[in-house]
Amino acid sequence: MTPAEPIRLIIVRGGECIHEKEGYYDIWTFSKDGGIVVSIKDGITDEILFDELPIKYITMSAPFVHIITREE
Repeated sequence: MTPAEPIRLIIVRGGECIHEKEGYYDIWTFSKDGGIVVSIKDGITDEILFDELPIKYITMSAPFVHIITREE
């Protein structure tokens, strides 16, 4: 089901913005190998945009979702 309002998704790695786009997303966060990861799927195309991306933290304040990744 597509949400009623689009999400403004911003992903930052170090000081670089690696993704900034408004759209409809399914976002899953979960624990893996002692850390937190996120998987993100485009809600319209069903394309997996990020799969098990290691993150430091995620903040949400509608309509914004900010994800700060771990630097590998």
